Amino acid sequence: GSLTASMFHLMTHAFFKALMFLAAGSVLHALHDKADIFTMGGLRKSMPVTFAAMAIGVAAIAGIPPFAGFFSKDEILAAAAHASMPLYLVASITAFMTAFYMSRMLFVVFFGKPDPHDHPHESGPSMLIALVVLGFLSVVGGVVPYMLHFGDWVRFGPAHHAGIDWVIAGVSTALSIAAITLAWMIYGSRQLSADALAAKWPLLFRLSYNKFYIDEMYQWFNRVIIDGLGKILYWIDLHIIDGLVNALASGTAALGSKLRLTQTGQLQHYALVFFGAAVIAVLIVAAFGPSHLSLAHWGGGR
Repeated sequence: GSLTASMFHLMTHAFFKALMFLAAGSVLHALHDKADIFTMGGLRKSMPVTFAAMAIGVAAIAGIPPFAGFFSKDEILAAAAHASMPLYLVASITAFMTAFYMSRMLFVVFFGKPDPHDHPHESGPSMLIALVVLGFLSVVGGVVPYMLHFGDWVRFGPAHHAGIDWVIAGVSTALSIAAITLAWMIYGSRQLSADALAAKWPLLFRLSYNKFYIDEMYQWFNRVIIDGLGKILYWIDLHIIDGLVNALASGTAALGSKLRLTQTGQLQHYALVFFGAAVIAVLIVAAFGPSHLSLAHWGGGR
């Protein structure tokens, strides 16, 4: 049913994300942990399997059919469109940006002029086999829910799926292709100059260069809101909660220190107390009569 399809979409997402992470690890391994993509280039010739794996991962995360990410992206965008049009527009813009920056990474790292100081080499079989398996699953994994019918057993037949929203899928695919084309024109063929575009749209460049200031907002929120709230709660705990507990403890100790004066351990003091009580009892009897010594009288009893 739909739950099975959702599980498969989660699995396909894991396939191409793991594929790209492993391909990135293969590049890091080949370049001795160099991590700046703008100092790389031309790796598709020396690392063809890693290049193919990364290209499949980029196509999948961009939502290009028939790669695995196409199906899960279609479901997400369709759900967003049915819930809220502004949410759908934000999701579509995000999908466009994802396709663009992932394609930029692919073109910068694997195309262009290689760094003569690098001596890249393809990874060993232990990494390449995993890349091939994940690459295969990233290609065909998304189709599986549409081909398999789950009942008492697994068999080929009609899928328990609501179907693809072809309008949304077509728009999202067109946006992804446009993003990949734009990335190629800027970072692949160099038909467009990144510096010229930055000068033409400085605000957009600053926003994208600073990652839309998400890190700064996150740090501000932690520093001002989280840390500030923590300091307030710490003050309350230290001066009010702990103060109240300490005050109760101090009051108990002070009261105990006064009450223990009545327990001297000296027999003559206890005899004096008994004598005083007896004198008081005699005075009460003399003044009011024996009935005033009863517990019922002093307790208001009948």
